[in-house]
Amino acid sequence: MNKYVIILEASEDKNKDDTGFRKDTAPIIKAVQDIGINCKAIHFTLSEKDKIFDFMRKNCVAYISRVNPGKLTTGEQTYFDFLDNLIDEGIVGIEPPSTLLALGSKSSLCKLVGTGLVPDDMRIYKDKKELIEDFDIESLNSDRVFKQNRGSSGKGIFRLGLVDSSASKIRVTDAQNNRTQNIHINDFIDNYVNFDSGVVVNMPFLSGIKEGEYRVLLIGNTPCYVIHKKPTKGDFNFSTTLHSGSEYKYEDVSKHPILIDLVTNNIETILTKLNDSRPAPLIWSIDFIRDMKNDKFLISEINCNCLGFTSLLDSDIPKLMADMIYNRIYHEHN
Repeated sequence: MNKYVIILEASEDKNKDDTGFRKDTAPIIKAVQDIGINCKAIHFTLSEKDKIFDFMRKNCVAYISRVNPGKLTTGEQTYFDFLDNLIDEGIVGIEPPSTLLALGSKSSLCKLVGTGLVPDDMRIYKDKKELIEDFDIESLNSDRVFKQNRGSSGKGIFRLGLVDSSASKIRVTDAQNNRTQNIHINDFIDNYVNFDSGVVVNMPFLSGIKEGEYRVLLIGNTPCYVIHKKPTKGDFNFSTTLHSGSEYKYEDVSKHPILIDLVTNNIETILTKLNDSRPAPLIWSIDFIRDMKNDKFLISEINCNCLGFTSLLDSDIPKLMADMIYNRIYHEHN
């Protein structure tokens, strides 16, 4: 095939190797080339957007989005419009914007309420007024977690607990660094809650986080690895990001049969309810925390925006990705 599969990356991304691209890009390029398809990476920039579009329109058969839209200085809508325009030109979008939005938003989990896959007591606030009208400080007798709709590395995620209801004092732990402080509820609403990326989600805190969060990494519909992410020790620590010092262990799926069965038995439900039955993303993840009260796993988050696998560069992930890319191209062109 003469045309290219183009890997789109953000120039703002700091996780780069000597080539100037992400550390996990070269293995993807090699795997795609090994199955007979040309492949190269390009940095998406606003200044070069039209030039990149013209090149891809003429020379590209499919694209892979390896961009975290929330970190683009140009804003995500410009990037999503760019991808939609490529698809309109007949280029295969391995991850169309509709999928990136559907499976990259914290609020998407609310669509799974009633399935037994997520906590049933989840709430969404579309603005500050709605939050103030609905929120009851007494609900913090049991800890809750607030999440802004989009973000990464724990940004906009807070664990809340009640300190003194008569003084409207609450405990707030920031997922970016596990920093905990006691503040007035109005201070939290005015200075911590951010609606810039859309709605804010209010969900129960799951105490099973102390044993860790279990990330199931998938290529398409296939679970590949389980990443056990354990927070650092601390009374209120709950963050499982690398930035907060969490310990990561990469484990074979065979070590987690209950978790993998849960994923494979429910993946159709997840994709139907969250992604309108569109194909699964190329590489994505489903995070689980154990519900200690009912002794079962519940989904805590789903991610599909620019997942990295730099600790698994020698694994079969690049080949699995290349096979899926080939199948998607063949399916959409035949």
